[in-house]
Amino acid sequence: MVKLIKCIVFFFFLSGSSFSYDVGVYYYPGWTIDAWRVKGDPWMPIKNYPNREPMLGWYDEKNPDVSDRHFYWMNKFGVDYVIYDWYWHGGTEYLEHAIKSFKNSKNNYGLKFSILWANHSGYPKSISDFDRMVSYIVQNYLSDDRYYKINGQPVVYILSPKKFNDFAVSVGVSVSYLLNRAKSIALDGGIDGIYFIGGANALQDELDLVVNGGYSAISAYNYHRGFSGIRDGRKLSASYGELIDGYLESWIWIAKNSKIPYHVPVSAGWDSSPWRRNDNLIYHDGSYGNYIDFRRHLLEARNFMNKYKLKNVVICCWNEFGEGSYIEPTLVDEFKYLEAVNDVFWSMQ
Repeated sequence: MVKLIKCIVFFFFLSGSSFSYDVGVYYYPGWTIDAWRVKGDPWMPIKNYPNREPMLGWYDEKNPDVSDRHFYWMNKFGVDYVIYDWYWHGGTEYLEHAIKSFKNSKNNYGLKFSILWANHSGYPKSISDFDRMVSYIVQNYLSDDRYYKINGQPVVYILSPKKFNDFAVSVGVSVSYLLNRAKSIALDGGIDGIYFIGGANALQDELDLVVNGGYSAISAYNYHRGFSGIRDGRKLSASYGELIDGYLESWIWIAKNSKIPYHVPVSAGWDSSPWRRNDNLIYHDGSYGNYIDFRRHLLEARNFMNKYKLKNVVICCWNEFGEGSYIEPTLVDEFKYLEAVNDVFWSMQ
């Protein structure tokens, strides 16, 4: 039913009387035994924060019933595609189980999928390793009919263009060379290129890496600065209210300074207390967010997108329970965050 409504909305958009959005959500594949970072039960640090307990309980995401319920909820509340955090290190992928669950599911409810190359945790060590990585992506993901595409090209997000640039420098080539090399590998595999999206904060040096590097669009996993953080470059948010004010400021700056399309990032919050370490970026006020301010955040995103004629919004995140950024239903908040997504981007048009 949701997909039918979206088709109707899109028809009216083409007729000039409405607007259509593509809603994506990042997915962290860390909730299975012996997942990355954790040996044993990955939920142990989260169980000290019972307000974060998922509606499905402390599940193992390799369970196909869990995946099926996730896909059903995403579709029901207006999510179009899920973006899996994806990792490559030591010449091989890891934490691929969630993507396999998607591909093996009997019913994806019309959802598409994409990947975010989380290159902050490891990256190729040579051009030949890079080629192996791209070939793996092409053969195992991009050729799937359910893969999310723009202009006929499968979409690949890259978390850190800066680290990708560091890798390019280390092997003596440019980022644009590597992106074109990846597109050639895709073409050899029968894929019509790749639509690369680079993450960047509202900072000129980060924006330049994306715009000048040959990416197709710009986005971000999340931002951490509060309002006026652009001006002083250091002011981090200390509450969810400050965080979403900083997002709005960042959106406007990027829209005014970028020459390529913008996939607008939004956040359900940030409070990484369960995983707190000395290198933690920021501490919030003990609450990852709240659904009332989240709805305001989405409304501001929608109004911004309408003003600049943008259609892609990307939510962080479905299930970052360790970082306090999630819209997956919990026992406490139930479906309130998902209802906000559906309300703002589909019901209110």
